[in-house]
Amino acid sequence: MPTIDYSLLPELHWVTPEVHLHLTADPVGLFPSWLAGIAIFLAVVTVPYQAITGAFGYLQEQFTDSGAVTEVTGNAEGAPPDIAASNQTELSPAALQEGSTVALEALFEGGANSVVARTVGHAEGTRTAVGEKTQAYYGHVDPGNGAWNLGSFSYQHGADSPEEADVKQLRRLREQAVEIRRQAVNRNIVLGLEAELNGIDLANQAPEAALDQGGYIDRLAEAYSRGLEGADAILWARTWSYLDPKTEQWNAPGLGNTLWSIRDDQERRRQAIAQALNFVPVEATLAMDTAPVGTALQEPGSGSDILT
Repeated sequence: MPTIDYSLLPELHWVTPEVHLHLTADPVGLFPSWLAGIAIFLAVVTVPYQAITGAFGYLQEQFTDSGAVTEVTGNAEGAPPDIAASNQTELSPAALQEGSTVALEALFEGGANSVVARTVGHAEGTRTAVGEKTQAYYGHVDPGNGAWNLGSFSYQHGADSPEEADVKQLRRLREQAVEIRRQAVNRNIVLGLEAELNGIDLANQAPEAALDQGGYIDRLAEAYSRGLEGADAILWARTWSYLDPKTEQWNAPGLGNTLWSIRDDQERRRQAIAQALNFVPVEATLAMDTAPVGTALQEPGSGSDILT
């Protein structure tokens, strides 16, 4: 909570204007006494509009400048300023690697047992922190839209088994991870492991919030510019990614569409990812540290190059 200098608040001048109403001098009865009473009450309690708005404007400025956020329900009051869309320049594999401290292949190595599957799966509730499959992995109803979810990623776009669901969503997330890195490079951001995995998890939960204008990377840049770091920056970026910069409305009906309900959900997922990372096998950690940088890798059976 920021320290507010109340001495700087605009002075509130309560105005009690002189009222000259001759309540008994109404020979024709056109100005009844009850109406005169209302007029007197309104005149006495009137406070200059400029003083009220000046005071609240000062308070909002103090909270906004400090990086704190204010309660918002369905609108963008207290939101960060509009953020321009990321540059759409195509980048080479070597240039894309500059957006992360980890080789992309290392994150997806192992398929359904990869770092991505285990961390995102734990955030989804389909995998335990140590990587074991929960009952939800085999199928559950989505609490947000009522769809039937399968696999580590709660896939709901057509799959005959949880294993098939994982294959399909891993392919999709890999493409989205490349886009996240491209945006990071264009924003001069180097993603650490947790920041990148949170971006991938957000893409799994809500692709528009992760990838569109005003999405995760744009908001992460905004968080860094506000002086936030580490987990605080990640949480801030994840939360504000759900604010539509065009309408200035929260776009997370499944999460309650309020600042605090969205924030709580995003913090729960961030903590789940951090917890699952504690159980990543040592060999996987070494692979992430030593994997080749800037090379084109072939996805088995795909016939196409996958950028690292």
